[in-house]
Amino acid sequence: IKMTLLRSPAYCAHPDGDKEFVPQNRYTAYIEQGERLYDFRVLAGGSAEINNKLPRAAATFNEKPMTLSFFPSGLGELPKVKFTVDAPECVECNAIKKANDGNGHIIRVFNASAEAQKVTVKLDDGYEFAYDLGKYEIATFRLADGKITLCDLMENIL
Repeated sequence: IKMTLLRSPAYCAHPDGDKEFVPQNRYTAYIEQGERLYDFRVLAGGSAEINNKLPRAAATFNEKPMTLSFFPSGLGELPKVKFTVDAPECVECNAIKKANDGNGHIIRVFNASAEAQKVTVKLDDGYEFAYDLGKYEIATFRLADGKITLCDLMENIL
């Protein structure tokens, strides 16, 4: 999804005779009207190199800094599931969390490029699950009982 600087048809509301659709004599604080500030960043390089780095660079540039005050007590259990997600730089891993029904863990990946990409999820016991992500595809995997299965965004196994 690409954002535009002109985010609403109100910017192209042309007056009809004496009737104005957008008041010109004041600031109106609606999402589709008013003043906006924009920051731009120009990335240089070959098109293939830039296309692979662009989604992550855009997310880093546009997200506001966040801090988290976190002081773990050291009590509790370490997770029993250990895995790695092997993917190209243009594939974003958007979520790694416990499944909503409590049965396993969920991994969600997004291919932000216009080319198909391969993602491999590897468990520490040697089990591997490879998946070919289509262009701009979101995929969700469930890790449960030592297996990895594909599921939909609502975490239902496909």
